[in-house]
Amino acid sequence: MIARGLVVAACGAIAACVSIPAFRGTDGGSGSGDGGTPGIPTYSIHFGSGHGHYPDDLQIDGIPMLASSASSCHDETLVGFQNYPAFREDASSGSDGSFVEDLPLVSVDPLDIRQVTMRWSQAHVTCAGDREMTVRSTFTMFPDGVISRFDQVEQGSGTAGPLAPSTLCSCDNDTPDLWRVFSSTTLVDVTKVELPNGNGLIPDGTRGGVAGEAIMCARNLTGQQLAFAWPNDLTRVRKVDARATAFMLDLVPPAATQEGIASTFRRTLMLVGGAGSNCHDLNTQIASLGGDPQLTMMAGVSGTTFGRADVDGIYGGAQLDGSVGFPIVGGATILLSTPDTIAPGWSLRVHYVSGGRPDHYDTGTLAAADVHQQLTATDTIFWFRVGLAAGTQITLTPQ
Repeated sequence: MIARGLVVAACGAIAACVSIPAFRGTDGGSGSGDGGTPGIPTYSIHFGSGHGHYPDDLQIDGIPMLASSASSCHDETLVGFQNYPAFREDASSGSDGSFVEDLPLVSVDPLDIRQVTMRWSQAHVTCAGDREMTVRSTFTMFPDGVISRFDQVEQGSGTAGPLAPSTLCSCDNDTPDLWRVFSSTTLVDVTKVELPNGNGLIPDGTRGGVAGEAIMCARNLTGQQLAFAWPNDLTRVRKVDARATAFMLDLVPPAATQEGIASTFRRTLMLVGGAGSNCHDLNTQIASLGGDPQLTMMAGVSGTTFGRADVDGIYGGAQLDGSVGFPIVGGATILLSTPDTIAPGWSLRVHYVSGGRPDHYDTGTLAAADVHQQLTATDTIFWFRVGLAAGTQITLTPQ
């Protein structure tokens, strides 16, 4: 497995910057995680200080990956969200939103999972209407180079009826054809976009770009790579300018009119790769993280089988209703199994409803180095660097 590390910095609508130190690679010793060894990258993310607080910097092996390309207010840039042709929201434009760190930790360990959420609202300020769009975006950063992005969008219907994407709604002199509501990541100096079958995809500069697939991998000039996996193939790739290539997911299908959007959510997975990796392996690895394999958990006398949480993909993770953590009693031994196959790099979050939070769990026959235990005041988050196969069991005993 490729070892990866993470540095996260965020200066948002909170009093001070959130600073998250680098952590070691996931193989526990084949590299320092500082990007000094080919194929063992560190990655870092910086979240913007204003507007939508979306990332304004993503680096792999210390190489900047994001492109700033907004010559037009409709051009995709950095990491963001668009309701084309009305507005764009990113770290440098759009309305001001809120930014919070979702995992207040007892202490910070280099292998900790980190999570941040931004929320913002934006009205159609140039349209003949009074509708407003509200968006929640959650980014969860895992120690093996997986970055999960969750977007939830809602829009009221307003009083003006169905709205066409006319020049009244355009933030510049563009001539819009369809409404497009999408998330985007814009990368710099992409030399190849590789599909899972090994074929390349050649983006063009048209407004809609070219249709993509549910899994793709982008490689830059110096060999760093970023793979994407989406829940469907409503994806597009666009050559924004000579150096910028945008990767987009339509949250709703493009349409000739817009008249409110019921609560809709999508999750995007990204996987970083250093100069020693290749897109074929990254596409294969990120594909193994899809689906919803079920986890069976026994804690004391109670047990249940459940899937990954919608927001962050963690078993017992953040739910749409705001709840987090699978409820258990603090002194209970946890038994984990699956009727399916769970790929390496999976996580479980438990919340102690009584009995207090144990400081540590014995991992039984599973090597302690294969389970990272992360603490909040009321929860434990387990990150497993090894997979779980049907017919096997993991025993976690509170100490």
